[in-house]
Amino acid sequence: MAKERSYKIKLLKLWEILCRDSDEDHPLTTKQIMDRLQAEGIACDRRTLYSDMEELTRNGFEVMCRRSRNNRYYVVDRKFQLPEIKILIDAVQAAGFITPGKTEELVDKLAALAGSQRADLIGICGCRLFFCAHQIPTFPPGCLKKTPAYAPRIIHYL
Repeated sequence: MAKERSYKIKLLKLWEILCRDSDEDHPLTTKQIMDRLQAEGIACDRRTLYSDMEELTRNGFEVMCRRSRNNRYYVVDRKFQLPEIKILIDAVQAAGFITPGKTEELVDKLAALAGSQRADLIGICGCRLFFCAHQIPTFPPGCLKKTPAYAPRIIHYL
């Protein structure tokens, strides 16, 4: 019974790791996945990891594999696409009735939907736009210099 429970937890943790830390541009190798499972206190070897990935796929979880000497795994299916998350973040930041603290909390939660590899693409070089209605937004020094691609988005707020 304990072994069966451990196996179920392993599949859940495996799915959590793949969703959080992988995407098409940043797949995880078998070794990286095994190390992360080990850090969670879950024993795993290469052969069982392969069968776990097949089990997830058979049960409707979209785990993709790039076959090579070191297989690389990633999750494609995200609840929101990156541009959709950016739109939601823009809406939260533009809402004057949300406090700056709550805005930061919501932005962090929305950024987490994209996975850890893409969360940094969502922010403006790690800078957050916090302002209330009828206020001119302020930016940390050097923020605009580092992010010319976001200039149209920033100008829109001005």
